[in-house]
Amino acid sequence: MNIKETNRLLSCCFLLGLSACEEATTQGQVQIKVTCEATTLEVLKKTQCAASAMDPEGRPVEVGHLIWSSSDTKRAGVNATGQVDARAQGTVTLQATAISTRYDILPGEAILNVQGTVHGGSLTTSETWRAADNPHVVTTHLTVAGANTPTLTLEAGVVVRFMPHMGLRVGDTDTGVLSVEGTEANPVLLTSEDENTSPESHGWEGLLVREHSAIRLHHAVIEGVDGYVRGGALYVDGAFLADNVTVRRCVGVAYLLVGGTFAPGSTKLRANGCDQPLTIRADAVGSIPPDSEFTGNASDAVFVSGAVNHSQTWPNPGVPYVMRSDLAVGNPLTRPVLTLSPGTELRMAPDKEIWVDEQGSLIAQGTATQPIRFVANAAAPSPGFWKGLRFDQAQGSRLEHVSVSHAGPAALTVNAELGAFVTRSAFTHSSGCGLFRASAVTTDFTLAEYGNTFSNNALGAQCQKPEEEPSAH
Repeated sequence: MNIKETNRLLSCCFLLGLSACEEATTQGQVQIKVTCEATTLEVLKKTQCAASAMDPEGRPVEVGHLIWSSSDTKRAGVNATGQVDARAQGTVTLQATAISTRYDILPGEAILNVQGTVHGGSLTTSETWRAADNPHVVTTHLTVAGANTPTLTLEAGVVVRFMPHMGLRVGDTDTGVLSVEGTEANPVLLTSEDENTSPESHGWEGLLVREHSAIRLHHAVIEGVDGYVRGGALYVDGAFLADNVTVRRCVGVAYLLVGGTFAPGSTKLRANGCDQPLTIRADAVGSIPPDSEFTGNASDAVFVSGAVNHSQTWPNPGVPYVMRSDLAVGNPLTRPVLTLSPGTELRMAPDKEIWVDEQGSLIAQGTATQPIRFVANAAAPSPGFWKGLRFDQAQGSRLEHVSVSHAGPAALTVNAELGAFVTRSAFTHSSGCGLFRASAVTTDFTLAEYGNTFSNNALGAQCQKPEEEPSAH
């Protein structure tokens, strides 16, 4: 027995009497052992620690009320029951002890490693988030914007977790840039704390990119977004470079391009597990990467509205385009040419039409095995569901291996002599004529040499407006 132990025993004898002294002599030291469910914890997460007391022979001992403490409460706190909450990155020692007149208590300790970084508020100067500081937890709305156009860079392998109802905005009254620099081996993940995204869940609000701001995503995965707040997981009104980007498990639209386009170099967009994969302006459809994958959603289609004002080719994304508005092709300044890729399908909303005027052209050249289809956006449409295609002085237009169905009063209306610009095409289930010609049109599109077919049209294959008689003076 050392001097310290002897002095303790003498003090005990003086205070408690001989019998207590004998009891203390026989009890000896008690070691407290601390164990935690997790030894590594992410910021804002919790874990439970427990403590037990053993005598030198390894027998359990009851020591009564435990006292818990943390070596650094800024990094982790612990309550009276041993529950630990992680607050900031670093290493913390958690200790449990007790006060006893019967035992010499040796406190127990456990080491907790806290990982991650907390973010939120406004970022007005450029900043880089690193994988070594994962996870990056956004606890309040984060805005990247400033007078000098700050850039938030996420390096390869970064994981960003957003608390419920929080989001990332790029640009505000000032501009900003988000640059995600993932790789195939180490993509960047932007996700929610809520693992079960549904209309009733509490996902995060996604990314909002304002006009004149920019977003560059390389090998990024975006998931767990409740898109009903902004309409889409990615709401883009600025420049958008998307290189190997996946949006999955979201409520609402995966990609919502209200004013922006996909920048040159964009490739391999994916959307699955969302309500809709993509909503986009008609004049930006040509920027969609042709190798995109938009399957596995509640509605596998690209939703389009607006007019085409610039020449472009619409790719065949493997799912239909659903036109929510009239599709007008023409502009007096740009004289656009819209080209549709073989196999493309356009589904038209009720009472909508495709109109190509004298200031534009439409080239829809399918193949025998990949025709281009213009159909009604309905499972069981009636003739006249939509208004069909209408051509004015649309020089240079061409329809070959196309199919037009359930339109009206005609599947195709030709208001000017354009020559034999329609060949090997099918017109069916019109509420009026399969093809309607203005009085000045002389080309007979029913001739066998053109290879067109007409079936189930209420008023026959081809109709022509009578020539107007000159007015009498």
